[in-house]
Amino acid sequence: MLEGHPSVRSHYKDYLEGLAKEMFQDKTFMENLKIIDAKDARAIEHLAAGKKQEKVRIQEQERIQEQTHSMTRDRGGLSL
Repeated sequence: MLEGHPSVRSHYKDYLEGLAKEMFQDKTFMENLKIIDAKDARAIEHLAAGKKQEKVRIQEQERIQEQTHSMTRDRGGLSL
């Protein structure tokens, strides 16, 4: 949601993620929101996950880069 807006300062991102976490922890609120507006409920869930998902995504990218580098350097485990 905020990724498309690079001008948004990290302070505001942190504030919105914190607010989303508070709303996400209120199960009654989230259940009602899912009934009323499922799209907004998913947006709150996405923001609440925020940095954790970003960290996992970065780790996955690093793993893929390392694997690709290893494959090009080592002939991918194939013997000649």
